[in-house]
Amino acid sequence: MKKVLFALTQYNILTQTFIYDQLIHLQRFRAVVLTQKKPLNLDVFPFTPIYSLADESRLSRYWNRKLCFPLIKRMPFYEKIIARESPDVIHAHFGGMAFRLARSAQHFGIPLITYLYGHDIPKIRRKKNRRKIFKQGTVFLVLSQGMGAEIEQLGCPAHKIRVLDVGIDPDEFPLRQQPPDPAGFTVLTVARLVEKKGIRYLIEAMGILKDRFAHLNCRIIGDGPLRDDLEQRIRRLDLQNRIKITGYVPYASLGEEYRRAHCFVLPSLTGRHGERDELSMVTKQALASGLPVITSDHAGIAETFKDGVHGILIPERNTAALADALARLIEDPSLAAGFAVNGRKLVEETFNVKKAVARLEEIYEEALA
Repeated sequence: MKKVLFALTQYNILTQTFIYDQLIHLQRFRAVVLTQKKPLNLDVFPFTPIYSLADESRLSRYWNRKLCFPLIKRMPFYEKIIARESPDVIHAHFGGMAFRLARSAQHFGIPLITYLYGHDIPKIRRKKNRRKIFKQGTVFLVLSQGMGAEIEQLGCPAHKIRVLDVGIDPDEFPLRQQPPDPAGFTVLTVARLVEKKGIRYLIEAMGILKDRFAHLNCRIIGDGPLRDDLEQRIRRLDLQNRIKITGYVPYASLGEEYRRAHCFVLPSLTGRHGERDELSMVTKQALASGLPVITSDHAGIAETFKDGVHGILIPERNTAALADALARLIEDPSLAAGFAVNGRKLVEETFNVKKAVARLEEIYEEALA
């Protein structure tokens, strides 16, 4: 069986379940993991072998990161693992790892596949040597046609670009069989609390609707640097009894959260540094579960998620449009049934992780050829 080296800065952050899903669904390639920081959440995402620079001595870490890489753009630790494992393909997750491994992949004559996920593109845009990485890399995977056009404008040759969105396992998020409690209307979002997720607009939309719908409430699952700011916003709008920020919940509990909610909202936006979201993993999970979804017409989302078919698309940073969309779902429950069927079908046909990983392995084979 051929071997692929998965390279990432840190294995495995709770919001990066897509990396673990790729690992465990490989069929034709066996994976090993190379990471820079100390591995996390091994109880949730068990995997072996994992090689981490963080496990090296302090002197070794300094030698690799502060001396060798700045001077020659190669890390002896990474090359030791490459020599030991002899992978057929190196798969760098996010642009940062591609920059760290490009020279080494070239040295060993191994194809370098780079998966770009969106928030790494502004960082690539700021790098003066980005054209060199596009020249050294073999294939660059992106989540949408729009993202592909963006990196082509930055200097990536079109023939190296492949569009492949990450999938989920629909079996982990079965279509719910029972409707949620009709006595209330629960809006759910799951997100890291950062600017590009647009959570402030959800809070403001709840403020618009609070007097109109007495049974309306909201659960915000996640944490992040904007949590204090968002909680202050909730208090200013007198929504303490309507909105709860829970922090992170165990991954295994997400299915129950989707089953209890009446709709899912993620009002993503373009951040001040150009950060953008595609159709997120949690949005796909909500769609698979049969939740009606409201999300932004943002980045490449509208390439697959169609307004009025799979859910409702709203403009970025538009509180009034979000409030109107929520009111439509509350006042017309029949909308939810149609969105549930179509959303589930979208996930099964377009975002099924088994199909996505099968295509990923085809791309590995093409790179080897």
